[in-house]
Amino acid sequence: MKYKYLIIFFVLTVFNAEAQSGNSEMYGGVTWYLKRSVALQAAHLQEKQVIMVWGSRYCAFTSGVMQMLTKEPLLSIIEKHFILWFSECEMYDRFSDDVSDCLKAFPNTIKLPVICIIDINNVKVANGLRSGPQKVEDLLEMLIDFVGEDEPDGEDEPDGEDEPDGEDEPDANVILNASFNLTVYDNKLIYHSEIENEQISIYSIHGMLVDRFIKTSITCQRDLSIFPNGVYIVKSGAGWSRKIVNSK
Repeated sequence: MKYKYLIIFFVLTVFNAEAQSGNSEMYGGVTWYLKRSVALQAAHLQEKQVIMVWGSRYCAFTSGVMQMLTKEPLLSIIEKHFILWFSECEMYDRFSDDVSDCLKAFPNTIKLPVICIIDINNVKVANGLRSGPQKVEDLLEMLIDFVGEDEPDGEDEPDGEDEPDGEDEPDANVILNASFNLTVYDNKLIYHSEIENEQISIYSIHGMLVDRFIKTSITCQRDLSIFPNGVYIVKSGAGWSRKIVNSK
């Protein structure tokens, strides 16, 4: 065990040196690796997958996608499951060894940026391959589709015994008691209770955390329009959980 920690410490030290030598950079408060080999090494060490963004620093659409990936609701999923790799198209063209496997599916013209997920167990396959301007909800759906079968750790997993039966899946209000109700209306989660500073977490039906916030007023609203249609589980720090249906 002692040797294992020594090896991990050594590899982390190497990655720190790589960052200082220009193999990674901070963008949006998140580490982006700049070389394929370094990104894959980091992913193997941390047991994560790789999100590749191939584009230009001078492209507004590339900057927009990179900003989306460093903010919620995408960031919490990315921090748990992914390493970010930015491949600069001016440095690594579409035929370079770093990106040719991911870009071979495209015809002659490619819209920037190109985004895909690289499974470290099968690095020749570009999962969820897409290009051009993106919407947050489409990227969120891509991430959830890729990791949706993964079980969250015990701390984040909704308690199965708290899940309601089918009659509790609301198309309108789900009344819990006289001063406590949960509503999904017009792509908004509307929640009323007298509990102050209550933590509310929203999970996909597979148990993946997609949103978390603190309720600071008696009645609060949360926009659900960025999430794909489907069943979600809302869990409160007060100990309850309920299923909701999001439909557009």
